[in-house]
Amino acid sequence: MKGLFFKYKSVVRFVVLFLGTYLVLGFLYAYYLNSAQADSNKPDYVTYMVAKQTSDVLNAIGYTAKIEPGNGIPMLELHVEGIYLARIIEGCNAVSVIILFMAF
Repeated sequence: MKGLFFKYKSVVRFVVLFLGTYLVLGFLYAYYLNSAQADSNKPDYVTYMVAKQTSDVLNAIGYTAKIEPGNGIPMLELHVEGIYLARIIEGCNAVSVIILFMAF
């Protein structure tokens, strides 16, 4: 067993480093989400900025877009040309994917 550990030392080191980084960043992000949603029914700041940027890009290319808060739950509604088009919730902000890439 000891021989296998030394033979695959770089693989074991990679797996331990990956899992450690992913777990630490994942717990920090979960803490951020819990603290952001504890105050109100508004989504966290990063999700809000993604929704705002989406609205701004749609307005820049000629559509009339706006975002509105959800009905009692932490989400934002995207309206384009007066039509409800999408619901933007936590997870639409790519932070989880960024954490995964940082861990790698």
